[in-house]
Order: sequence, then structure tokens, then C-alpha cells
Amino acid sequence: TTILSILRKYTDELVSITLLATGLIGVLAVLDMSSGRWTIYVVDTLSIWLGWGALLAPLALLLAGCFYIARSTGLMTRVSWLRIISGELAILCLLGSAHIWVATDVSKQMNMDLTDALQGGGIVVQALDGRGGGKIGWFIAMLAGELAGDLATLMLGALGVLAITVAFGFRWHHLLVGFASLQAKLHETGHTKVQDVPFTSPASGISKPSGSSGSVGIISSENLRFKVAPNQEFSPVKPSKRSKSLPKLEILAPGESLRPSQADVNRNAKIIEHTLNEFGVPAEVVDFRVGPAVTQFAVQPGFIKKTSKDGTVTKQKVRVKQISQRVSDLTLALAADKIRIEAPVPGHSYVGIEVPNSQKTFVSLRGVIESHAFNNLKSSLSVALGRDVSGEPVAADLGTMPHLLIAGTTGSGKSVCITSIITCLICNNTPDDLRIVMIDPKKVELIRFNGLPHLLGRVEVELDRILGTLRWMTREMDRRYRKMEKLGSKDLDDYNVKIKRRRGEKQLPRIVVVVDELADLMMMAQNETEQTLVRLAQMARATGIHLVVATQRPSTDILTGVIKANFPTRISFAVASATDSRVILDTNGAESLLGQGDMLFLGSEAAGTVRIQGVKTTDMEVDSIVDYWSKNKNYDTGRKKSDDVDEDEARLQIQAKVAPWDDLIKEQQEIAGKDDQIMHAITVVKKQKTASASLLQRKLKIGYPRAARLMDELYEMGVVGAPRQGGKTREVLIKSDDEVADIVD
Repeated sequence: TTILSILRKYTDELVSITLLATGLIGVLAVLDMSSGRWTIYVVDTLSIWLGWGALLAPLALLLAGCFYIARSTGLMTRVSWLRIISGELAILCLLGSAHIWVATDVSKQMNMDLTDALQGGGIVVQALDGRGGGKIGWFIAMLAGELAGDLATLMLGALGVLAITVAFGFRWHHLLVGFASLQAKLHETGHTKVQDVPFTSPASGISKPSGSSGSVGIISSENLRFKVAPNQEFSPVKPSKRSKSLPKLEILAPGESLRPSQADVNRNAKIIEHTLNEFGVPAEVVDFRVGPAVTQFAVQPGFIKKTSKDGTVTKQKVRVKQISQRVSDLTLALAADKIRIEAPVPGHSYVGIEVPNSQKTFVSLRGVIESHAFNNLKSSLSVALGRDVSGEPVAADLGTMPHLLIAGTTGSGKSVCITSIITCLICNNTPDDLRIVMIDPKKVELIRFNGLPHLLGRVEVELDRILGTLRWMTREMDRRYRKMEKLGSKDLDDYNVKIKRRRGEKQLPRIVVVVDELADLMMMAQNETEQTLVRLAQMARATGIHLVVATQRPSTDILTGVIKANFPTRISFAVASATDSRVILDTNGAESLLGQGDMLFLGSEAAGTVRIQGVKTTDMEVDSIVDYWSKNKNYDTGRKKSDDVDEDEARLQIQAKVAPWDDLIKEQQEIAGKDDQIMHAITVVKKQKTASASLLQRKLKIGYPRAARLMDELYEMGVVGAPRQGGKTREVLIKSDDEVADIVD
């Protein structure tokens, strides 16, 4: 896997070196500057088939090698197949013309028509000797002679010129601009004039007249204001010393870096300025930042000149709101799907206009983990989020959040974000340091983590068990508080430091509770779900319990005010409307996101939202990490140690792994099956230390049949003794709360 990842990483470099070396050897061999057994054979073969054009084959290899180098350095992103095919067609026309030139000499010497000369045996012998265009040139020349006769040379020449024009991207307006520039230089010596040309829309290719309001000055290599740095991989830092029990980061795939071309950046900057000026909003693009998915243009508002009645001219600064109101006009002019205007950018004196890149770069988990931003956090709960609009890695500490709320529509990247967060946590923590509780009502996203030793129990997918899981989390929180109270600890870190000095007692691991879909729980049991989540969010931080909750319905009935107040850190992916964006982030902007991992991150201490292209973790990476921990014999994964257990049996064992909240769920199911007032009846008879049907009637204010039925259930449970003769009260058999718990269990 490591070798394949290295080869995949340096594919362009390896291909370019191979092509350049092969092409250089071929050029030297054709020019008789190098000789060898195989080179002589290759040169003879090329001469037979291409004739005088044998040199074109190694030159084509050199050109292809140069293209791969240009693509890897960012000087060129892609080449149209139409240009490649046109170049090949031009070569064929050249070979055919060369062979027609040879055939013309033969026809003059033998006083015959060109067509007869092409079909004669002498011209075929010359083709086999490597003269003219070789076999291919002879075939093209003969075909042209059949079609055009004596005009074959003219036909091939015209077709070749047309093919060369398409291959090099020449246009008629380029020729006109060249003549116009030459004329301007002749009239104005020492001055440079940029001729306006029709502007072609990137979407439709329809040209506008040069005198219309939509004309934009041509963008040439001389007037490019902004330079785009070549593609470069983000250099990893030396990571902190990792434990030998943790998986190596080489398991994760390395990242890639793609940047838009300089022409695209300068063209978009010119369109933004021109469009704003057309609507009376003068502004200037002063800078830009390139990210994985979007390019942010820094727009500096200009001044509007106003003349008063007395003739004095005053300058008035353009309001920021005037720029943000032109989002629809800019989207149309840029031919973009969606653009977002950040007015102003926090901490800067300009307005940010974010335009989608033509090619989106997917952010790898490994690239962010190996970055300075991640390693500077120095926390075991650091999570890699992605890269911002300038391409810088962004990471956050789940311990200081302390809880995370995620929202977004279906397909926006919500589940991928949760998977990346879990993968990042289990990459940097052993099961002794971190335990994870996973709740997945959708039953498809988190099932792959079954068998992970970090997992408490298994991934819970049934709604009736999920509520029991959340109740157990509140009990675990209370239990941890009692332990911390005994040692006088203020939080989990302080408790573990103190407990480490004692022998025979284990440290408490941190617990991360992941809920993949909150809407299903809120629809089933809104009050209990809300109360449990709010209580955990308010109090669980000190005990080392953190929540990661996601929903695809960011509406007010799902994300209530109480829940939002206790989740200060939030992530919003693409949503359907500005209303949904205000629900999750308390501001607009999420409705303009592009999807596929494009998100807005609102930190608990941040001044505003930060746009991030989220980390994408592939299925292969997740499976590799899970397999690493599942094969670790030092931790329990739910599998038996026997080697004769097949895969299906092992999967069943994992599904049957005992969860710590199973006893609580059974207790609740037993109590739910009994009379709903049975616990009240137990409390009454324990307090009165006597039991009778008339006592339950008075205390519970119920009728005699109901009271008699409760007495029978208490007798079956062993709470009261057998009936006595003479209508005497029954004996109460329980004395303490522990006995009540044992009877209920």
C-alpha cells in the first residue's frame, strides 16, 4: 500500500522522466548521433513508416514529457483533445505533402499524371526506402490524389493550415489584435495601448460587440496583475513522538494540491471590477487567496464622486452593503453556480468575494494531521477539520469546544465529517484513553466501526435502545462526579493525575458520544431527548464526556433554543435556505455553500464563521484503521480468540457484544411492563412499614380494585408478605433502597 501511494503521488514526475528520456534517445538515434542494436531497429522502423518525418515521433515524446512537467508545476492544467487530434491531423497532412513532392518529381521524369505516379511501383519502393512520407505518407498522398487529382497538394496544404490553427489555439481576433497593436506602436512610439476585444463568456462562448457595455479588456501575459504560485504540496512538520501502540500515519493517503490558472484568477478579478463598475459601485480587487474549493478575492471599496450645486466635487466612500447586494449580478457575470460575499472579512479592511474553482481539491486527513495547526494544539482530542479559503489547515480541540453541533442537508458531507472526526480520534488515542459511544438511527453510516476496541458496546441503531444509552450516560456522569468529589478533583485530568499515585485503581478514559441523526430522536421522544442532551451538555465537560451531534433538519423544532445555548461550537454544511442557516449559525451564509464538504465553522471563541473545505476520509482509510485496532490482541473487540471462527461468526459476536447500558435497558423494560403506579406503592408501604389495600386507597387516591391488584403485584415481587387471617395488615419485607433495587432488577 505504501509503494502504491508513493507511485500515485509521483505519477506525473515518473511519466515525464520516462517520456523525456525516451524522446531524447530517439532524437539522437534519428540524427545518427547514437547507435545501438535496438535504436537502429527503431530508427529503421520509423523511417519505413514515417519517411522524412521519423524525427517527429521522438519530438512528440519530448513534447508529452514537457506537458506532464507543466501540469505538475501548475503552468498548465489540461490540454483539449481537439488540439491533440488537430496536431496529429497536421502531421498526417505534412507526411502526405512530402510524398506528393517526391511523386511530382517522378511524374515529371516519366511524363505521367500525378495519380498514376502515386500508384506506380517506383513510388512505393521510395516509401520503403524511407523517402518522402514513408508508408503513411504514401497512403495519405494516394488518397488525396484520388479525391483531388492534381489539386491534392493544395487540399492537403489547406487542411494542414486549418489543423495547425486549431492545434495552437489561433483565432481570427488574435490576428486582428496583433495588427491593431502593431498599428498603435507605429503611431505612438514608446507608449503601450491595450486594444479592447470582444469578451467571450466562459459559459456559452457568445461574443459581445466591442462597443457594448459588457466589453472587457483582453487578458494577456503582459497585463496579468496576480501571479498564482505553482502547485506545491503542503510540507508536513515533524509530528510529536507517537506511541508504538498507535497506528502509523502512513496508513492514510497523502493529499494533493490543485490551483486555478493565472488566467482564470485575473479574468475573474477583472470581471468582478467591471461588473461592480457597471452598477455604479467602483471597487478594486487588491488581493486573492486560493483554497481547495473556492478562491477569495479581496475587494477594496472605491469612492463615488458627487458634484454639488456650487460646482464643488466631493468623494463618498462606497458602502459595504452596496457590494453585498450585487451577489446575483456577480454570479451571472462569473457564470458560477454560487458565490458568497463576506462583508467585511473579520480582521481585514476589505470585502471577500468567494468564487468556486473550476477544479475542486479534496482535502486528506493525513495532510492536516501532519500540519503545524494540528500539532500546536497538543491535545489528545484534536480533530482535523479541513483547509480554509487560503489553503491553510484548520484543526480544533474537542476538549475545549466542549461539544459540537453539525447540520446540513442530505449529501452535503455531514456523515463524512463525522467519519473523519472519529477516524482522527482513534488514530491518536488508544482504547485506554478514549471510549466512543455511537448512535446511528440511519443504520448505515457508522456500522463499519463495529468491532473497534474504542467502542463501548456496539453501534446503537434501534430507537428504543438509544434512549437507554443516553440515560446510562447521565448515570455515568453522576458516578464520575462522585469519584471526583471523593478526591477533591475539579476535572478529569486532575482526577487521573491523583488516581495515578494510587495503586490498584485505574484512570478514567474520556468518552465521546456521537449522534448521527438527532431529528429521529426528537420526533420519537422530544422531551426526554432534549432533557438528557441538555443535562449532558451542561455538566459533562468536567467529567471528560463530549458530545458530537448531527442533524439534517436544522429547524427550530429540532434545534431548540436550549440545545443551541449549550452547543456553542457548530458546523453548518450546505442548507436549503437562509432561515436554516440562521437557525444553526445565527447568521446567513450556509445557503451559499457548494456541498461536498464545503462548510462554515463557528468556534466557541471565534469572532465569526470560517469557511472550510472539510476533510474527506476514504473507505479504504477507515477500513485500514479499523482493521489495525481489530487485530490488536491487547484490546477486546468482541471476537473470540479462536482461529477457527469464520467471518460471519465473528460478525455475530461483535453484534452481540455486551454494552454497559444493557442492564439499565432491561430494568426499564421490566418496570414499563408493570403497573405504572407500582413504584409509588413500594414507596408508600416502605414508609408506613405496613401494607394493606385500604392504605393504598387512601395514600394513592385510587379505588379498591386497583389497590387490591397493586397488593397482589407487591406480593409477587416479594415486597410484602402473604395475606393474614382476620383482615390484618401485611408485613413489609424490604427495609432499604438497596433491597428495592435488587427486587426491581
